[in-house]
Amino acid sequence: MLAVRAKSLFRKCLRIVPEYVQAPGVRDFLERELVKEIMSRGGDMVEVNKFKSKITKEMLEKAAKQDIVNSFRENTNLTNPKEIEEMIVEAETQVEQIYRNIIVGKRGFALDNNNK
Repeated sequence: MLAVRAKSLFRKCLRIVPEYVQAPGVRDFLERELVKEIMSRGGDMVEVNKFKSKITKEMLEKAAKQDIVNSFRENTNLTNPKEIEEMIVEAETQVEQIYRNIIVGKRGFALDNNNK
């Protein structure tokens, strides 16, 4: 049952990415995250500015989908059913908030960096 819920959640996450990337404020947030990634690898502002000018919607979608894949992979080592259940419930809640508030509600990106 938990595996079915996790798989369904994974599919839903991937399905809403295109709408998520187009929601108000999300592009700016994702660009900031990409800039942080470049800077953490030793990049400079010239590299950042060059990269930012080439960012496309498709690139942001790919980055968001990769983040989803990575997040799910990080939790594949959980073996305790209670921990798995808690993780799924928390993730379902966050995805529902993103869908309801950011995508459907068009309220803009209101989540902080800890809730991505």
